[in-house]
Amino acid sequence: MPPAEQKKTFGRGAKYSKSEVIALFKTFQMLDADDKGKIDGAGLVRKLQESGKKFGVSHVEFIRAMDINHDGYLDFKEILHKMFPLATPKEFTIMYRWAYPATPKEQGDPTFSPTEEQLTELRDMFKLYDKNGNGSLDKKELAAAAASAGYDPEEVDALFESTDTNHDSVISFDEFVELMQYSYIQ
Repeated sequence: MPPAEQKKTFGRGAKYSKSEVIALFKTFQMLDADDKGKIDGAGLVRKLQESGKKFGVSHVEFIRAMDINHDGYLDFKEILHKMFPLATPKEFTIMYRWAYPATPKEQGDPTFSPTEEQLTELRDMFKLYDKNGNGSLDKKELAAAAASAGYDPEEVDALFESTDTNHDSVISFDEFVELMQYSYIQ
């Protein structure tokens, strides 16, 4: 097997090919009609018609079968989960990073400061998620918030670890703002 085609090994011995994941991602990008990072039924049909390919099942059935969070769209994470159902959360993260390498934006923009209006909205969100009112989010509270944003329970641990930058086992408001600054408000 040529070196470029060798399977990458990580996790508990599971093997996934980086080239297969990249090829899957390129197909996903081709089907993402409006370049929004998700596929809907109409866009899928339009792209398949443009390419002259026939599709054996209805686009609605396909989307329903693959749509993990039942929002009517497919994002690349959902496709990875369906294509590699035995992969661990760490393996999913690695495969996702093959398709979407970390960018400086994902590491936070040290020059970005949210507006007062944005900070007010973030404080309101934070209070909503802070069920016990102690001024911080524990893993259970973050899990509930993350589930409403479409994260799988397996992804919450990685999200919590990456957000809890001072490693005190809770997410402070400042850590929450840092998480949100490159997730939602820019």
